[in-house]
Amino acid sequence: MIKLLTLDVTNTVIRVLGGVGHQYASAASIYGIKADPEKLDVSLETKWKEHNLKYPNYGVSSGITSHAWWNELVKQTFISSGYTDTEALSKVATHLYLHFKTNKGWEVLPNSQNVLQDVKSKGIKLGVISNFDERLETVLSSLGLLHYFDFVLCSRLAGHAKPQPQIYEKL
Repeated sequence: MIKLLTLDVTNTVIRVLGGVGHQYASAASIYGIKADPEKLDVSLETKWKEHNLKYPNYGVSSGITSHAWWNELVKQTFISSGYTDTEALSKVATHLYLHFKTNKGWEVLPNSQNVLQDVKSKGIKLGVISNFDERLETVLSSLGLLHYFDFVLCSRLAGHAKPQPQIYEKL
C-alpha cells in the first residue's frame, strides 16, 4: 500500500501562466519596455543555465538572497535580448519577483486538483519536493493548493537541489 507520494510542482501541478516570455514582456511593458516574448524565452533558457551554474539553487550557498538571484537573472535575460535600460530592468525584475509570489503568475494544470483530492481521499500522505525558492508555500496557498500537502520542501530552504540525495534526507 502506498503511504506517501511526493511530487515536483512546476509543470506537474502548476505552470507559468501564458509562458515565461509572456509574463516577462507584460511586466516590462509597465515600465515602458516593449519586449518580444519569444526572444525572452530563448534568452532565459541560456541565461538560466549560466546563472544556475554560477549560483546554484537560487544562490543559497553563495550568500545571496533568492530575490537578488532572480533580479540578476531577469536583468541578464533582458540584456541578452537587446534591452539595456538597467534602471527600468531593475524595476521589472523586482516587479516579477513579487508577481511570481502570487497566483497572478501561475495557473493550476488541468485535473491537478482532482488528482490531488483523489490521492488525499485514499489516505495517502502527499508532499512536494521541488527545486524552487522560499516563495513556494505562498504560491501554493495563493492558488488554493497548499491544503492538499502534508509538507512542502523547496530546494532553497533545504540547502540542496534535486537530484542531490541530501534534499531527500530532509524528510
